[in-house]
Amino acid sequence: KLVYNKLRKELRNGMQPYDYWYNNYKDIKSYMDSYFAEGIKLEGMSDKLKTDMEDMYKSVSAREKIQVLTVLSIVKDYIDTEINEV
Repeated sequence: KLVYNKLRKELRNGMQPYDYWYNNYKDIKSYMDSYFAEGIKLEGMSDKLKTDMEDMYKSVSAREKIQVLTVLSIVKDYIDTEINEV
């Protein structure tokens, strides 16, 4: 109940639940940060795309971090598909 009340308070103050989870749950933060660190090393992305994603991931918003992770997941899936078709 304490977490629920705190979450409701944060949401009333305009914070998205993603930000709350990222900032308050170490497991989530650790997973997202390690996924980013591994994903940004993928071959096949332009330097511009990597730079843009790095800048976006450094933002304060967890929502923007999640958008970057989504793009990395799509790129990884595409690269894996390309490799398996060769």
